[in-house]
Amino acid sequence: MTKEEEEDEDEREEKEEEEEEEEEEEEEEEEEEEEEEEEEEKVEKEEEEKVEKEEEEKVEKEEEEEEDNEEEKKKRIKKRKKRRKRRKRRKIKKRRKRKKKTEGIIDIPKHFPSR
Repeated sequence: MTKEEEEDEDEREEKEEEEEEEEEEEEEEEEEEEEEEEEEEKVEKEEEEKVEKEEEEKVEKEEEEEEDNEEEKKKRIKKRKKRRKRRKRRKIKKRRKRKKKTEGIIDIPKHFPSR
């Protein structure tokens, strides 16, 4: 081979090496980008799961509060009912007592002097 041919071949080899290096660099960059995208997707997924979990907990808490409120309301109504029943019984008892007291007494007209 002549000197020119050798130089040409050397140049070709250098070009090929450069192209291979560029391809490798591009591949590495692509891999890095893919890894970054995967990482971003992973982070987004974790955030979504976290948000979903928080929402579920919030809904559960609200449901529990509603149940508690309903139970408290039922208790209040029950107490109110008992209280009214008790008052009614007392009222009836007092009425009966008054009635017994006044049964033996005859109404005396006011214009008669009391003895």
